[in-house]
Amino acid sequence: MHRGIIDRRPALGRPIQVCTPADIEYLVKESEVVTGNPGRKFVIYGADRRAYRIAWCPNGYHVERLDESDEHSRATS
Repeated sequence: MHRGIIDRRPALGRPIQVCTPADIEYLVKESEVVTGNPGRKFVIYGADRRAYRIAWCPNGYHVERLDESDEHSRATS
């Protein structure tokens, strides 16, 4: 069985595929350490390509849906 590996080199603007919850944890923490900003943007591929910002916090993760301008979305659809 082939196991997924995160390419830890800079993606040069290309999306990085996430295969496991450990991938999300690594990428969020890496982004927060490198940029100094909370969270990292993730896009769920599908018909509507919803974007979310996931940030690490002591009790787990803070997940917020983003709108087209990468601001917190207040829509509930």
